[in-house]
Amino acid sequence: MLLIVARGLHKEISDFTAVNGIDFSVQKDESLGLLRPNTAGKYSNTCIIGVTSERTSGEVLALSQDPELDSPQIRTYFEVVPQ
Repeated sequence: MLLIVARGLHKEISDFTAVNGIDFSVQKDESLGLLRPNTAGKYSNTCIIGVTSERTSGEVLALSQDPELDSPQIRTYFEVVPQ
């Protein structure tokens, strides 16, 4: 069972591209760790999945739901640990 699916995820903040076409998926009983240099889009990805920021383009499904449309239901199932 896929819990999170991201395809072509893209996020721009003003004139800065924070996320540039990333693809990934997370299945049940898996953990996702984003390890990248500073300003490489880790926080932006987390905000998009955690429903605190909208994506510029691409597709994201969390629990088979669109985070921008079904945020309350999704937030009850995910916990983000930023450090």
